[in-house]
Formats: sequence, C-alpha cells, structure tokens
Amino acid sequence: LVDSGSFARAEELLGKALAQIADDGDPLTNARLWWTQSRLHTLQNEPTLAERYARLALDTLMLTEHTRYVALARQVLAHIYLDEGRADEALEVLEPARATLEASENAYDRGVIRVELARALVEVGRTDEAMPLAETAADELREVSPIDAGRAHDVLAGALRRRGDVDGAIAASQRALTLLPVNDRYRLAVSSSLAEMLREQGRNDEALDVLAEAVRSQA
Repeated sequence: LVDSGSFARAEELLGKALAQIADDGDPLTNARLWWTQSRLHTLQNEPTLAERYARLALDTLMLTEHTRYVALARQVLAHIYLDEGRADEALEVLEPARATLEASENAYDRGVIRVELARALVEVGRTDEAMPLAETAADELREVSPIDAGRAHDVLAGALRRRGDVDGAIAASQRALTLLPVNDRYRLAVSSSLAEMLREQGRNDEALDVLAEAVRSQA
C-alpha cells in the first residue's frame, strides 16, 4: 500500500497493528512496525515524524541481539538524514551497519547499504570512495530492485559530475531514468539534474525534452 501511494489505507492498517501489539512487548515486532511507519512518513515528506519512528525502531532493536535488524534500522535512519542533507550524521549511523549488511547473503541488503553509503560519501566530497560502491550497488540491485538500481546510477552521476566528467554523469542519469518508475519520488530530481547538465553542454532541445517528459510523468 505504501509503495502504491495508498497512504491513508496504509496508515489505518498500521494504526490497527500498533494497537494490537501494544501490550505484546515483543521488541522485534514493535520495531518492524515503527520503521514501516517511518517509511510511510518519509514518502509523505514528513521528515520529523519519519525520524522519530526510525529512532524508536533503532533504540528498541539495540536492546536485542538482532544484529541484522539493527543494521537495517540504522539504514532507514540514514536514508532520512540524507534526504534532509545531513550527510555527516548519515555516515555516523551507517558505518556501524556496513560490515553486517555488506556480508549479507541477501543482494538487496548489500546493494541498498552501498547506495546509502555512496550517497553520503558524495555529499561529503569523498567521490573516489563513492563511485565503486554505487557501481557495485547498481549491478547487485538490477534484478532484485530496479528502483534502487536507478538510485545507484543517480548517485554515480552525482559523483561523476563532481569530478568534472559531465558526459559520464549524463549517461548515468539517463540509465537511472530507464529504471525509475514514473511515480517514483526521485525521478523528478534526476530529470532536473540531467536537464541542467544538458543545458551546460548547449543541448537545450534535449534538456527541454527531458523536462517535458518529467512533467508528463508527474501528471
């Protein structure tokens, strides 16, 4: 429901679930509901509430021996920080989760932690470290999560652009758009960045086409 944008129904179901387990006391169940609630608020552009629930999930899991879930909760919190431009805090939260998720047998776990790490590293100017992470994540996620593979290509585009490789950045942004669905919340930002780079190269007609397609997608 969250993925399809049915936020009201998702919120209703989460509310019922939270009421049902209020007296249960099982920290893993509570934490999983809280980070789902966090994701719901993230997609509704409510970062304060998203951070509150992500922190609740992490603090609860820290009292357990579920190391994978602790790492995933750190990743959720870091994602929120990155969306708010708080890259240093995101890195601080991600680093303790890195070893656990990069060693996972789950390709999705490995890929997404690398996307978030790469995002943070680009923002703090460590592009040499970010690029191989983004490239590896794009390969790992292509089959299991095309949306996140698209995000990885977007992160790679940002790193290449910072290094002055505009042609490479344009190609990476174009690959991202082939993977991101029309209703994805990152698609408009990727399109805007791509159009800006095309304009810098004097390719104004192509830039207008990208923006026009972005407007149609949002509609």
